Amino acid sequence: MKQEMCLYDELHEVVNRYEKVSEAIRSYNSRLAELAVFQDFNLFDPAYLDSVNDVPEINYAECQRRLILRRIQGEKPNIILANAVERKCSIRKSLEKLAEINKSWRRFVPRRKNDVWNMVVDEMRDIVGTDYALGSLKTKGIGSLDNPITGLAYGILGGLGISALYISLYESGGSNEVSLELTAASHLFFSGFMGFLGAGLSLISRESNKSLPWNRADYIDNIIEGVSE
Repeated sequence: MKQEMCLYDELHEVVNRYEKVSEAIRSYNSRLAELAVFQDFNLFDPAYLDSVNDVPEINYAECQRRLILRRIQGEKPNIILANAVERKCSIRKSLEKLAEINKSWRRFVPRRKNDVWNMVVDEMRDIVGTDYALGSLKTKGIGSLDNPITGLAYGILGGLGISALYISLYESGGSNEVSLELTAASHLFFSGFMGFLGAGLSLISRESNKSLPWNRADYIDNIIEGVSE
């Protein structure tokens, strides 16, 4: 009987040790997982949450709360996120204000560079994720090829240069002097073609507001509302 009791005590001690080791491993894995999701805003991504949903050791609500606090505190706080947490202006409302610069005719005209505005756009990109194109909201300068007017101007200038080179090569080949009509037709063709091409390619770089991450902004607003309660 004593031998059986000793064996039982030893077995019980082994089980206790196993449980302590298992708990330590789970705690360690949980900490590693938290550190991993703190590297970026993957925690705000539904697809990411679905992929790690089978890890019960992670307290997602607490991770989200700590992640938000880290982004609104410190040396460089995210003002857009801070305003959303304080219920001053939601992420969607902030995105709508930024999108005003790209509405209707504003999408097609040059913009003077504004570094402060661009910093705000970068703050929004930091929230919604770098996979989303917010370049259409930035101000890159009047000479930047991000609008059809500048693209048209550069295209026409380039076309005139190509036309002048073509005529020069044509005359240097031993042909007769090019007539004024042919010169005008060449300039018109090359400048028109290159202008159209330049305007079209420049317009592609400024996507419409429909491509902005509206659903993403709503999703993060819901997370902030749940964490702030």
